[in-house]
Formats: sequence, C-alpha cells, structure tokens
Amino acid sequence: MINLYIVIRSPSHFALLDEPFTHLMPLQIEKVKEMLLEEKPKKGWLITDHLYNEVTSISDRLYILVEGMTHSTKTDQDLLSLGYIPPSGHSV
Repeated sequence: MINLYIVIRSPSHFALLDEPFTHLMPLQIEKVKEMLLEEKPKKGWLITDHLYNEVTSISDRLYILVEGMTHSTKTDQDLLSLGYIPPSGHSV
C-alpha cells in the first residue's frame, strides 16, 4: 500500500502499475481505486492486472493482449470472445 501511495501521489504525469490490486483486501482495493480516480485528471495510468473487474470499473480504455496482439475491449462480452473470461456458470 505504501509503494502504491507513493507512485499514485508522485508528481509524474504517467505511471505503470503492474497488478496493483494483488494481495490487497477489498477495503484496500477500494481506497486504491479512489486515489487513482482522484489523480486521474492530472496523471495517465497503464494498469495491468488479472482482477479485471477492478480495472474495468475505473478505466477509460481497455486493451487485452492475446497471442502477441492487442485488442480494444469495451465489454465483458469482448473479454469472453477473446478467451479471457470463461462463459457464465463455468469455473476458471
């Protein structure tokens, strides 16, 4: 959390966050998302994370990397068709 806070609040104009929600409790995830949204008007973010629901809830644009190619995604259906999430009712 401290490392995330430092990066989020730093004076840089852009930051890369690699799996920022991993190993955080739900309350911590919400706090990180709040901080990201507060800084959003001043800073650009490139976020990679497998917790796609957390990323999609705060993102303006989403891309998924599949077999070396990036694909713009807008909905969970896009993630499903690209094989990133399983069909409903199936476990991962």
